[in-house]
Amino acid sequence: MLVGGTTHRIYQRFADGVGIRNGYRAQAGLIPPVPYPPKGRDEQTKMNVKPIILPNFDWLKSDLVRSPGVHASDIYGDLFKKLEPKRYDYPDDGNPLLMVLGTAWERHFEYLLHVNGVEVERPGEFMSPNGIAYSPDLIIFNGKTRLGEIKYTSMSADGMPEEETNNLPAKLDKYMAQMKLYANWLGVNDGWLAILFNHQPWNPQFRLFDIHWTDQDLQDNYQMLMNHAKSMGVL
Repeated sequence: MLVGGTTHRIYQRFADGVGIRNGYRAQAGLIPPVPYPPKGRDEQTKMNVKPIILPNFDWLKSDLVRSPGVHASDIYGDLFKKLEPKRYDYPDDGNPLLMVLGTAWERHFEYLLHVNGVEVERPGEFMSPNGIAYSPDLIIFNGKTRLGEIKYTSMSADGMPEEETNNLPAKLDKYMAQMKLYANWLGVNDGWLAILFNHQPWNPQFRLFDIHWTDQDLQDNYQMLMNHAKSMGVL
């Protein structure tokens, strides 16, 4: 921050448009110094702030390809609306800035994986054998082929495991249903789940889980979601 004589000298150089050359001349005593602030110029020296509304600005624009028809998110999304309506049954026109934040985090974490030597690819959209579109965040080729999902959430990181375990907290059930469905279709049994917990904006927490599922885990989850899809009338 500029204070005292430094601020005064800068103001002398620029406030009346005298420019750098005349500013130096003023400091050298060759021209009279400009008053600080200049008398009679209160209105001209006041800052002006004008709020701007961006008309017809689409926050949901994306370069991701989304085919018409049924998407996996339609199925597990509808299931969890019914299982946990207080958490998931909200209008589809919710705050679009949440998607902006999530997308920014996804792209940046993908970049960080690349520059730290982790071999990953964003595969784009796949189509399941029964005609359901799905879009994994990443396919990871580091050591073994894994599914990768990147999440941004306002949930707290409380209760997240700090050592190896055979389960995750129930508040991550929707993430697990999504990942196991994708893994089943991809024919993989392993995945990375990367979560940025932003419950306290001044103190975000990051967790990364390396997960292995059995064939039975994947099949049970697949059957549950396909049964729900039939109840929705989309299969």
